[in-house]
Amino acid sequence: MGDPETTIFSDELNHASIVDGCRLSRARVEVYRHADPGHLEDLLKASRTKRRIIVTDGVFSMDGDIAPLPDLAELKEKYGAMLVVDDAHATGVLPPQGRGSADYFSLAGEN
Repeated sequence: MGDPETTIFSDELNHASIVDGCRLSRARVEVYRHADPGHLEDLLKASRTKRRIIVTDGVFSMDGDIAPLPDLAELKEKYGAMLVVDDAHATGVLPPQGRGSADYFSLAGEN
C-alpha cells in the first residue's frame, strides 16, 4: 500500500516492527505524539494524500499503555482513513475475555 499518495500516521511509541514496516512501505510517514489524538488530528488535517493509514499498537509493549482506540476510530471516520491495530500484546491480556483491544473498547467488528 505504500506509494507517494499514501501517508501512514504512526504513534511514536509503536513497536520497532511497526516502525520498520512503515519505513519499508515507501509511503510518507508522519509520527504523532504517543496516544495523542489531538496531535494526530492536526496531522490528518494537514495531509493532502489520497490514502491515510493510522497505525498503532493495541497495547504498547514497553509501557503497557492501551491505545485510545475509540478516539482513533472516530478520527478514522472523520478523515476517511484506515485504522490498523497491532494487537500482539493485547490478545490474551485485556479483559474481559482476552480478545484484544477492539473487544476491550467494544469496537470488535467495526470497519
